[in-house]
Parts: sequence; C-alpha cells; structure tokens
Amino acid sequence: MCPSRISRWSDVGMDQLVFGLPIEGLHHDEVLEVLELFGDKVIPEFDKDRKHSTDYYRETAVPKYGRFSKPFPEGVNWPTVIPESALKPLDA
Repeated sequence: MCPSRISRWSDVGMDQLVFGLPIEGLHHDEVLEVLELFGDKVIPEFDKDRKHSTDYYRETAVPKYGRFSKPFPEGVNWPTVIPESALKPLDA
C-alpha cells in the first residue's frame, strides 16, 4: 500500500492498519525484503510515537484489586516444570 493511500485513511481518523503481504509467488528473501522496507520506510512515516498506546494506559492504570497475598492452598500438586506437551512445535 502506498503512503498516499495510507494518508487518506489517516485523514478520516484511521489510527491502526492491518498489513497483509501477498506472498504467493515470492521467494523467502523477497518476502523478507518487502517486510524490511515496510518497517524501515513506511511505518516511520506514520508512527511518529513508537510507544504503543497500551503502554500509556498501563502507566496511568490504578489497580482494581489489591495484590494477592494469601498463601497457596495446601495439598495441590503444583507443577515444577513445563509439561512436555507445552514444548511441542506449533506446526506439529
């Protein structure tokens, strides 16, 4: 998407953009190059404040509840290691 098209959306109030890359037919190194160019050239033109909005919310957030200070229940078999099933690759 060219910067002038992004600017037009920004002019009407858009503050977030979902970027989809049509990678069909591109080689892996071409995909990486497109992503790098987008990150180095396009994003800095539109994201002048690199701090995410949720960071601002967290800085001013007031806890709704107090900190958890009760002892853990007795007799519960708490895990001490990550289960083997949690370590499997996502594509498996």
